Amino acid sequence: MVEKKEGATMICSACGATLTCRMSNYKHPYTNKLQWQNPDGSAHYSYTSGKFTCTGTKQEKKNLTKALQEQDEMIREAELSKGDV
Repeated sequence: MVEKKEGATMICSACGATLTCRMSNYKHPYTNKLQWQNPDGSAHYSYTSGKFTCTGTKQEKKNLTKALQEQDEMIREAELSKGDV
């Protein structure tokens, strides 16, 4: 893992995203700190149940699920339109 230093970059080993180390922008009472962020400035890792997890894999999973649902819908529509001929 690359040392957390403002402006440092690294590749997430879980999802392959390019991350940049920047200061967080938390609201009071939370303390700002250096964190690995996505290109849009959002935190790349979340802390849940005592461990850090990659948010990129969660988003990729959501995107894949949505794409598969859309594909299934297109297939259903194509099958329905074949019956109308």
